[in-house]
Amino acid sequence: MPFDRVSEEVLPLKYKRILHERICAEVPEVDAFENAREVVVIVHAPGVKKEHLKLKVMEGGLNVTLDKNPRKDGFQPEFVRQNYVQPVTRYVDFPAPVDPSGAKAVFKNGVLELTVPKKNCD
Repeated sequence: MPFDRVSEEVLPLKYKRILHERICAEVPEVDAFENAREVVVIVHAPGVKKEHLKLKVMEGGLNVTLDKNPRKDGFQPEFVRQNYVQPVTRYVDFPAPVDPSGAKAVFKNGVLELTVPKKNCD
């Protein structure tokens, strides 16, 4: 059963809107495009600090993890508090094979711009 249908039956409309806004607010918006030599990915994460973003660049795509509650000691809570936000991961497919070792990232004012050179591009 689709979420929309279940939520219409269970949740009043005002709560459905609030829930949708909370879910969408946690997932960073991503734009990706390519030119002749490189693939460029722009991640919009307003209000996020640099240390809350984790990137994993692979030949076929990019994993972006947003963790607003990073723990240095590896502690993972067994319960969810009201002020705890679960990490969110988003995968972006690259439109062409890339060389991950040449990736360059710049993070400024909540916008991350990642530039990755294409493979075998002369």
